[in-house]
Order: sequence, then C-alpha cells, then structure tokens
Amino acid sequence: MAKVFELGYRGQPLPGLSYSATVFHNDYGHLCTQEVDPGRTFVVFDNLMEGRANGIEMWGSYQLAPSWRISAGMTGLHQTMSLKPGSNDRAGPGTAGKDPSHTAQLRSSYAFAPGRELEIAVRKVGALENPSVPGYTAVDARLGWRINPDMELSLAGQNLNGSLGEYGPVESCTELARSVAVRLVWGI
Repeated sequence: MAKVFELGYRGQPLPGLSYSATVFHNDYGHLCTQEVDPGRTFVVFDNLMEGRANGIEMWGSYQLAPSWRISAGMTGLHQTMSLKPGSNDRAGPGTAGKDPSHTAQLRSSYAFAPGRELEIAVRKVGALENPSVPGYTAVDARLGWRINPDMELSLAGQNLNGSLGEYGPVESCTELARSVAVRLVWGI
C-alpha cells in the first residue's frame, strides 16, 4: 500500500516554450522483506518494511528555431526505508531505495534537412552510497535519416565520452561501455 501526494504546475508562457515542475511525497507501508523463520531453516517473504520518498521533478522544452529544439530536466530524490517491528531482515533497508539522489539531462534535436535529424544528449547521474558507485556524466548522439515515410536509417552512439560504472561496488561494478549502432527501421 502506498500513499502518493503530488503537486505540480505545467505551463506554456510562449508558443515555443513549455515547462513543468512537480514536488512529491510517497509513503510506502508494506515493502517486501525476507524474513528468517524462528527455527532458522528457511526464508519467507513478508511486507515488514516501510519507507518514504520525497522529491522534485522539473522539465522544460524550448523551440529555438523551426528545426531546432532543446529540452532539459532534473530530478531530486530523497528516500528513507525502515523495518517494522517483528522484522529480522537486517539487509532490507540497505538493499531498497537504490536510486541516485539527483539526475539531470540536456538534449538538443536539430533537423538539418528534411528527413534528417541530429540529436545530442548529455546526462548527469548522482553517486550511490551503498554500495558506493560514483556519479557520472554521459554523452549520447543519434543521426537519423528518414529514407521514406516507412523507413528510417540511424547511427547512434551511447556513452561516447567513455565507459562508466553504474551498478554495484567499484571493485565489481557493472560497466556500461561505449557503443555505436546502426539501425534500420522499416514499416513505421
């Protein structure tokens, strides 16, 4: 069971400018735990953890020219988890709520010719505390060409500024490597 409270505002003060902002508070009353039975012979699943999440989300978009749009956004998040009386899942609060405290993104989309588009995105992701995973900045790009109304060819690159660690402690962290892909979509 969760109680979710949100308050937001969305506006378009100019024809090419739009934005939104939302603050939120979530109360979680029955989060999953793994409880060891009294005889210590097996583990059972229960819902003996509770938590709270507070945060803000903001997004905006601006049409700089008929062929060029920029957009940006950010999220700030604070979470706390705690066990309810009767729980013996000591790992529970440490394994829940594994989200960065902040993320931000800036994206540019430019149509440099009919049916041809270049997108560049930069995203910043905050560090994680437990396990310790450093924050990172990543750059992605995509060059797309709509060959005809039913077919698109694109070249996309992710993490163009180098591989980055995203999951797990630094010593055994899962690396997201730089990648480049060619994609053909037909029948869209």
